[in-house]
Amino acid sequence: MMKSKKWMALVLCAVLALSLVACGTSGNNMQNDTTDDTSNSTTDDTTNDTGSTNSGATDTDTSTDSEDDGNVQITSPFVDCETLEEAGELAGFDISVPDEIDGGYTQGTIQAVENEMIQVIYTTEAGEEITLRKGTGTEDISGDYNEYAEENTLDVDGTSVTARGSDGLVYAATWTDGTYTYAITASAGLESDSVSALVPSIQ
Repeated sequence: MMKSKKWMALVLCAVLALSLVACGTSGNNMQNDTTDDTSNSTTDDTTNDTGSTNSGATDTDTSTDSEDDGNVQITSPFVDCETLEEAGELAGFDISVPDEIDGGYTQGTIQAVENEMIQVIYTTEAGEEITLRKGTGTEDISGDYNEYAEENTLDVDGTSVTARGSDGLVYAATWTDGTYTYAITASAGLESDSVSALVPSIQ
C-alpha cells in the first residue's frame, strides 16, 4: 500500500513538472508573438508616417516649383484699334502721323492705352519696324531702355530732340512740347536727317 502511494506521488510530481515546463514554453511563444506583432505594427506605422511625410514634402516642393516655374503673364495695356480716330477716342487725344515712311515702311498696327498713349507701328517686307508714339506728360515713352554709345541733341525747327544710337544711326528719339511727349524707335536705325524729317510729321 505504501509503495502504491509513493508511486502515485511520483507520477503526480512528474505530471506537475511537465505541466510547468509546457506552461513556460507557451508563455514564451505568446511573448514572442506579441513582440512580433508589436514590431510589425511599429514598422508599418513608421512606414506610413514616413510615406505621409514624404508625400507632404513632395506636395510642398511641387507647389513651390509651380510657383517658381510658373509664368507670370502681364497683360499688355495696349488695345488694338482699327483707325487713328478709334485710337484717339481711347487715348483721349488725337494723333497725326504719315501713311508711310521712306525706306519701304508701311503703316500697320495701331494701338492705344486708355487716357495715356497711342502708338503706330510701320513695317517693311524684311520685318524691320519703326514705331511712332505720342503720350501725355513729358517723360520718355520710347520703351527703349538700351544703353547706346551715342547720344545727341537734334534741333528740329526749335524742338529739342534727344537721339540715341550707335555707328551714326539713331535707334530711339524722344521729345516733348510741354503737353505731350513723343518717341520714334527704329529696329534697324535711322539716319539723323531721316529723324529730323520725320519729327514734324508726328502731331
